[in-house]
Amino acid sequence: MKTTGKKKSERRSISRVAASAALALPLCGCLLGPDWSEPTPPTSIPERFRGAGSNDAAESGGAAEARIPADEALFQADAESGTPAPHDAATAGESWWMRWDDPVLRRLLAKGCATNLTLAQAAERTIQAREAVEAARAALLPTLGASGAATRTRSFDPGRTDKSWRAGADAAWEIDLFGGARRTAEAAAAELEGAGWSERDALLSLRAEIVSAYATLRLAQTSLAIARDNLAAERDNAEIARAKGRSGFTSGSDVAAAEAAIATAEAGIPSREAAADSAARALELLLARAPDELEELLAAPDPAAPPPPPVAPEPPGAAPPQVLAQRPDVRRAAAALHAATARIGAAKAARWPSIDLAAGLTLSAQGATSWSDAVKSLAFGPSLNVPVFRGGALAAAERHADSVAREALLAWHEAVLSAIHEAQVAWTQLNAERARGPALERAVARDEEALEAARERYRAGSGDWTDVLVRQTALLAARLSLAQHRADLATLTVALAKALGAE
Repeated sequence: MKTTGKKKSERRSISRVAASAALALPLCGCLLGPDWSEPTPPTSIPERFRGAGSNDAAESGGAAEARIPADEALFQADAESGTPAPHDAATAGESWWMRWDDPVLRRLLAKGCATNLTLAQAAERTIQAREAVEAARAALLPTLGASGAATRTRSFDPGRTDKSWRAGADAAWEIDLFGGARRTAEAAAAELEGAGWSERDALLSLRAEIVSAYATLRLAQTSLAIARDNLAAERDNAEIARAKGRSGFTSGSDVAAAEAAIATAEAGIPSREAAADSAARALELLLARAPDELEELLAAPDPAAPPPPPVAPEPPGAAPPQVLAQRPDVRRAAAALHAATARIGAAKAARWPSIDLAAGLTLSAQGATSWSDAVKSLAFGPSLNVPVFRGGALAAAERHADSVAREALLAWHEAVLSAIHEAQVAWTQLNAERARGPALERAVARDEEALEAARERYRAGSGDWTDVLVRQTALLAARLSLAQHRADLATLTVALAKALGAE
């Protein structure tokens, strides 16, 4: 009967533990601090970009609004289901970056997403942020522990040895009375969202760098081919001058000038070869490859007529509201503001009392086989912790959290304005470069005609050799300017796409 009464007492104790825990659950509903809401962009933000023309998505009605929820859901922190990697989602379906009419460039873009080390580091930071969310959410749950010990004691009395065995289990739960742990978990979730947008930003920057480096490579190869063509033309000019010199129709100064032009053309080739080599190495570094590992892929199939700088697809359409919804840096700044806002609540909660529930079960026996006769003890009780005096540290922590949130709000406003200005400048620069194209093409055509006419006049004896040299130099400059223009069109289109946050 005595044993039965003891078991009833233990069951009553366990029931009281469960009842106390159940009574504590309603106390976890209070949340201190401001609740998060999406900040509102300044009313001065324009509805469309100047110079964007019909490509602006503002003409498509609610296109911007339709994209916002999808992008936000992409990086919503969900530790249970896992957060998808931004570059996986961004490359799903049709991507603007894969519309370049250049198979080598598309291959480089695909390889870069898989091998770039900076992007891989950003992905690891996203994983770290996801685990931080798990750790923060774990603080909301009870903790359970178990322990065991075996002791063998020999006293000073000869031949006397005592043995004891002990096993125990304990549980503890800090009741989140004022939402400090929940606000901390909310902040961690917002930081995970920010890490996702940082990864998207790294992907966007990588794509822009690959296209720019590729355009630089093709420009260097094209410039090298132009320089070699110019050298061949200077040698042809020199032959004309030498032939006229042998016939006595010109002075030796013309021959000397022609040979000087050949030497000048030869001197310009090594630096252009080095520029092409440096551009190839830059691409290999972006793809985490060793030097010369991509030499076969990047080399011009025909050095005399290398592929020109890639022709950019039509820039992606995006109105300012859509840009703010999809720009990674703006979204990251909003996530940082969310985290800072949540930490205000955590700082406020730290100034209020907290309650801990603890329970422990201990079994003590004199032998490993005598657990049925073990001494059992069960302990349970709540404890109240009241921060009476901390020297002003808790108040300072709350003021610090307020200041951090205000700074984050200012940073978000700055990111918004920077994004809109950057996109507008990119549109202006691209339109200006586009306007130069027809004039540069006309300049090349007219300089070719002028050079041929100067050569004919010189052959006929009615022209001056200086005119031939001037026209040859002008044609070289015009061809190089046109090649530079085509490369600039590619890089400026990329700059615009990056400024718009294009996927």
